[in-house]
Amino acid sequence: MTRPRFWRGIYLILTGILLYNLLPLQAQAVNSPAALSPSNTALSSTPSPSQVKASLVGQHKVLVDGQDQATLKNLASNGATLLADYGSFSLWSVSDTIQKQAANQRGVQVRDDLDEITLRNGVINTRLSSVPAVPTNLRQSKVAANQLWMIQFAGPVKDEWVQNLNKLGIQLVSYIPANAYVIWGDGAALTALEQQAATDPVIQWTGPYHPAYRLHPNLQSGVEKKQLLDSQLVDVTVEFFSNSADVKTSVKNLLGLAGKIYRQPWNYGGLTDVSLQVPAGKLVEISGWPDVFNVEPWSAPQKRDEVQDQIVAGNLTTNAGLTVPVAPGYLAWLQSKGFTATPSD
Repeated sequence: MTRPRFWRGIYLILTGILLYNLLPLQAQAVNSPAALSPSNTALSSTPSPSQVKASLVGQHKVLVDGQDQATLKNLASNGATLLADYGSFSLWSVSDTIQKQAANQRGVQVRDDLDEITLRNGVINTRLSSVPAVPTNLRQSKVAANQLWMIQFAGPVKDEWVQNLNKLGIQLVSYIPANAYVIWGDGAALTALEQQAATDPVIQWTGPYHPAYRLHPNLQSGVEKKQLLDSQLVDVTVEFFSNSADVKTSVKNLLGLAGKIYRQPWNYGGLTDVSLQVPAGKLVEISGWPDVFNVEPWSAPQKRDEVQDQIVAGNLTTNAGLTVPVAPGYLAWLQSKGFTATPSD
């Protein structure tokens, strides 16, 4: 009789564990509040802004389908932080435990990538305050005058969040994934932004847009490793923020450094571009100008669009070991336009 009682006890224990794991999250929580109704979930689960900032450490971000009311209630009653409600979905900050429990639910997406800002030379993790190494001569400090800066919002950007920046006297320059922008404002506006970021949960991070982020990694490496001599002329495209009051002066100063000018200043998307040659020894200085958004290598445009079209269409054949178009007379016409019949070209 002892053995059957033993196995019956084991059976009851395992059954209890199984039933416990099938319970909703709030039923498992110790001293958890009562389940919240859909109408008061947002109000009851939103902590003070200072609590939100503290809770970001060691947390995960999840997007939850707005129709998944059971998960929304569970998150709210288990200490998750509602960061933003978009109607059809909402963004939450959750602990490791809750993230593991909710990750496999159909209406939940784990999105820790929303804590990252992806740059050419690395990734800034704003939740962990992890920033790529920045050389001393390519750093930026806040000054009183207008300058480029960065901001990351907690989630997909709402119109009212941008409008709030405009009220502070800050302009958007360019989007950077994820949910981040390069912005333009004076020292007073940026100080006001930093003060607001300390208490506003939708502003996750603000920081300098270092010249190191503006200068293309290949150019930066060439300067640092002395692969480019100071007097060596380098082909670059320099982009300025067009709404800068000093942009005309900045462009004039840049043209004064030029060797060849490949393309005169032209505007698009709120930026002013110039393609030209400049001394390699001036690259660090130029990238540090207040209204310079980007400095990247320039290469001469090549006639490749029609070549690509014919390759995709399959209009090719082999002649004397060379891959050539099949249409009669087409090769001669391409050659008359400056194309070559040599594949390696």
